[in-house]
Amino acid sequence: MIASPLSLNFFSSLSSRPNTGDLLQSPIYYAIVTKKDGSATAICLNPSNGRRRSSHDLLHGTTKKKNMSTSFYQLLPKFVQPSRRKSQSTTIIPTFSQKSIVFFVVQTCNTLLTCGTNRSILWITHRSHYPHPSLLWSALFARQFFRTTSVPSFYNLYKSHKILGSRWQQGQTTTHYLHGHQKSIYCLAWMGSDHVLSGGRDCEVMRWNLVTRKIEATYTAHQASVLCMRYDPIRGLITGSSDNSCWIWSPDLVPLKRLSGHSQGVLDVCFVGDLCVSASRDHSIRIWRDGETERILMHAGPVNAVASFGSTSLASASGDGKLKIWDLETGECLRTMDHDRGLACIKVNGTSIYTGGQDGKVRIWNGLTGECLSVLKGHTDVIRSIDCLGDKILTGSYDCTLRVWDSNTGQCLLSFQSGHSSWIFNVLISRSRITSAGQDKRIMILDFSDGLTIADGPSK
Repeated sequence: MIASPLSLNFFSSLSSRPNTGDLLQSPIYYAIVTKKDGSATAICLNPSNGRRRSSHDLLHGTTKKKNMSTSFYQLLPKFVQPSRRKSQSTTIIPTFSQKSIVFFVVQTCNTLLTCGTNRSILWITHRSHYPHPSLLWSALFARQFFRTTSVPSFYNLYKSHKILGSRWQQGQTTTHYLHGHQKSIYCLAWMGSDHVLSGGRDCEVMRWNLVTRKIEATYTAHQASVLCMRYDPIRGLITGSSDNSCWIWSPDLVPLKRLSGHSQGVLDVCFVGDLCVSASRDHSIRIWRDGETERILMHAGPVNAVASFGSTSLASASGDGKLKIWDLETGECLRTMDHDRGLACIKVNGTSIYTGGQDGKVRIWNGLTGECLSVLKGHTDVIRSIDCLGDKILTGSYDCTLRVWDSNTGQCLLSFQSGHSSWIFNVLISRSRITSAGQDKRIMILDFSDGLTIADGPSK
């Protein structure tokens, strides 16, 4: 078995665990299986947890038809002109502009959406009833999702995003595998919405097109395994390796500068403002400015993960079981959050910090106060990687499973089994896909948007 680059110090329990985070109900389990033609598919293992809904059901509704006349007209506003006498009032008919009509219909449709009466929305917005359906659907889409422009059909876009949400709830995906690396894949990074970068034990960085599912380019700069990477469309790419160095790349992936200073392998990297940060097996964190070491911070064990926490602060997680918040301007450790055992990964989401490690639990922390908000239980081995999008948390573990969690409730929503045949080293989540890679030398894509028109935008 190939040894993992991850280093963890194993500690006995130092304190009682927070008594939170128990699962609210059983997640929907999926097994990734290979069909006779060689393609992969996801099969639900406990379909009784929820009935699958078709796209027609989702948009048009499946509830029994009810008399909507009374409930609909109750939604109409009452326009009252107060008279000079407080005891009298006179009903008047207002003059509407197109903008006010759109605003009212959007409010009405949102009320109906809350009630689950999607069929009534179609009745209101049918061309025979409303002369500008595109304007209305764009307003509805902006209200429920995000603002976007230059879309051929806002109706189709709205419909696709509603279906996409239902697929996430039910775990309905199309599964693909990407083959190209000859050895274990240790790290992944988004490069736009339809491209991903990967690095592994074969010392190569590969750029993949997720639409065509093909390798577009291969790059080599390191002399040993590529263990970690971060990509920024402005700053470019930074990679770390077991050759004890980092490389700075341009946004179009031209190697620019080698950073040397660590005495052991670089386990994670990140950008914080105009600074580059590297974390190493040698227990140190190096802060780089213009290719030179500006500051060195220390843990008592290997530093397995780092992440930007605001514009001037850094979060770090170590095999010593400690999550630390640092002020990079002074080098001061602002606060320390203790864990029972060694940490492997972290993810910052606003003021919240998600941690995972040797005990197989996800902990949600308030990074400003150091309070542990909840503990998510379900994995049976090391949690090696965490990513998030909005309220969704994605974890990948040495138990070879992927889990999707609700950060608000602590509930495990989805669990994907047997998609990987060995340890999972890195996971990514986007609005339409889950991407994961590991020791089995392949990248797995769980695509929730197959056949849909999806627009990019902030999570909501």
